[in-house]
Amino acid sequence: MLPSQGRAVLRRDANLHREPGRNTPAFYQLGDGEQVEVVRHRVAARNAASGETSAGETASGPRPELSAASNEDWVLVRASRGRTGWLLEGAADLNPPMEIAQYREGLRIRAWFEIYREKDPSGEHPWYLWATIRRLAGLPQDYDEIRVFVWNPRTSRYETSYRERNLTGFYPIVIGTRQIPDGETPTFRLQLEDASGQRHGKNYFMLGRQVRVDH
Repeated sequence: MLPSQGRAVLRRDANLHREPGRNTPAFYQLGDGEQVEVVRHRVAARNAASGETSAGETASGPRPELSAASNEDWVLVRASRGRTGWLLEGAADLNPPMEIAQYREGLRIRAWFEIYREKDPSGEHPWYLWATIRRLAGLPQDYDEIRVFVWNPRTSRYETSYRERNLTGFYPIVIGTRQIPDGETPTFRLQLEDASGQRHGKNYFMLGRQVRVDH
């Protein structure tokens, strides 16, 4: 099963499609306010027909590359009762808690995760990782920036522990834990593409409140 990349909420009634594209078969309608789990992202031509995919292929073979301006974004979601299908991204919003959502700075959130829970006298305060992308439709990558938020008990608010920009990142982001001398700590793994088009994994772990690259 594909790992969830975050919970999203429908902003209006919208159809689930069997493939990305407005002209592909729809099989179910989700309601305004319904929650889903996002698991994949693809781009498709605005007039995509059944069989076309965002990877530059059709069911019968390669097709010409499309410009980003002629594409739109779709997400594969898991809805209630085991329903899985493609949803036009603009119909839903990934919805991390408002305590961190207020820092989105006009970016589109493409993934978000709770990676740790800190306890202090005021209660439990999760730490979060999210991945975002510029609000430009039809970009082939899934995200171009990540950011880690941790709770600061002295100021009673969230602060940015780590931020990395100018990425060419793809799902899935995988969250985990590992043992270090001080105990168990959060980890995450990104799938990134370099300038030559080659993809590779990049591993990170938390050391206290700081993010470290696992070389």
